This record gives sequence, structure tokens and C-alpha cells, in this order.
Amino acid sequence: MTTDQHVRLYIDQLLADFRTGFEPFVITVLKSTHGADWFTVLRNTPDLRTPLDARSLQLDATALVRIILAHWDSTFGRVLSAADRSLLHEIRSVRNRWAHQASIPLDDVDRLADNVIRLLTSIRAEHTTNVIAQREAFRVQRYAPIAARKAWRTPAVWLAALVVGLVTTLSLGYGVYAAFDLNATPQIEPAQRGTPTDAGDGTVTQPTADGVLTQPTSTPIAPKAIVATQPVDPTFVASESYPCLPGQIKGNRRTMIYHLPDGMYYSITRNESVVCFDAADAALRAGYRASKR
Repeated sequence: MTTDQHVRLYIDQLLADFRTGFEPFVITVLKSTHGADWFTVLRNTPDLRTPLDARSLQLDATALVRIILAHWDSTFGRVLSAADRSLLHEIRSVRNRWAHQASIPLDDVDRLADNVIRLLTSIRAEHTTNVIAQREAFRVQRYAPIAARKAWRTPAVWLAALVVGLVTTLSLGYGVYAAFDLNATPQIEPAQRGTPTDAGDGTVTQPTADGVLTQPTSTPIAPKAIVATQPVDPTFVASESYPCLPGQIKGNRRTMIYHLPDGMYYSITRNESVVCFDAADAALRAGYRASKR
């Protein structure tokens, strides 16, 4: 970012670069045009304060512009163009405002740099490249903050910022939800009135109309089937009741049919689906039906 102090220093540098290029140019043109009388012609410039001896001559930007414009027709109009003369007028205007501590807009400062570069280019000054580099550096400092602010106004940047903000918000929200969910204590719903409560051991507690639990009542427990879990060895010669014990009834969980020991399919029913029962009524209560053979 450019400050007022930085701008004033930059203007001072531009005027010094103008003086570095044009002081030897003005003296050379005066000498080539007027010969030995060049210093007399220079001292006759209106409103110009010059020393008595040419060896102590020091000309600033204002003096150089005054000499060129005062002797334009007789001397400098033959080596400079009319456009160069207009640029000299602008340089003198900015220099006067700068000397009187007046505020100078950045656009005028940028134009001053362009005018100095054009004039130095017209006389082929050696340090013109350095002045161009200084101008580009000044423009970067001036326009970089503006370009950064404009970049934030583009739809792509706003969309990217929106997506990042949304993802961040969702991530934080999920983290908070997960933390609360892990710390939450599961609540056990109380038994509703009129709803039986299973004690887990086969007994059911019946609530009264007032919600008071009565003494548990006994409920018959369905017979549990005995499932064969031992693998069958191919070399093992099993009995007809295998995998059940002798005298037990075999049930097939795939067909839901039970086979008596004297049944046709009793001996060949020995796969992993076999269920063993001690009595036929136990198989019936488990949902099995008797084999027809």
C-alpha cells in the first residue's frame, strides 16, 4: 500500500532521474548550438539563478525545464518534439505542487512517471530501464491491494468460501452431536398400565388397573429342541438313531417332519438339520408333524 510519504519520495526520485538524464543533454545541446557562448545564453534564461562559473553549475528539474522552454525556438525545438514540450509543462506543474506540499493524486504520479520515461527515451538516456523498473514496482504496490479486494468479489471465490464454511459447520455440528450421543444415558421406559411384564424366566407379571404389579403367574415353557452339533465322521459306523440317542425321535428342521424309530426314513435322517425329541408330543408342540411312513 502506498502512503503519502512514500508517494512524495517516489516523486523526488522521478525528478532526480529526470535531472540525471537532462542536465548533460541540455549542456551538450547549448554547446553544440552556441559554442563558447553557451554559458552566457544559459545565464540569460529568465528567473534562473546560476553561479558565475560554469564549473560549479548545478541544475535541478525546475531549472532544466525553464531553460528548455525559454530557448525552445532558438535551440531545443530542433532536437525535441512538440509532444516533448507538452510533457515538460506537465512535469513542471507536478513539481510545483510537490514543492508546495500540495496533495497529488496517484493518477498524476503515475502520469509523471510515464512522462519522465518518454522524455528520457527521446534523448536515449542510459538509466531509462531503471526508471521503468521503479514505475512497475510502484504500480504493484499501488494496485496489489485493489486487485486483492476485487478477487474476493468474484463468484468463484465466494462459492469456494461458501463450500469451505458449509463443510466446516457440518463437521463441527457432527462432532458435537457425536459427543452428546456418546455421553447420553439410555432411559428405560416404565411399564405401561395393562401391559404384561416378562421377567425373563418364563413368568409374566400382570399390572393392575392402578399400575401396581401383581404376583407373577406361571406360564408353561415350550420344550427346547436338542440340536445335533457333532460333525459326522465318514469312517464312523453310526447306529440308526445317530445323531440322536437310542429311542429318541428325529425331527428335520428343513421339512418340519419328525420320524419315529420304526419309521422308513428314520435311519437316513442324520444331517445337520436333525433335531432330537424325547417324545412325540414334544415334537408336536415345537411345530413338527409326523411322517406318513
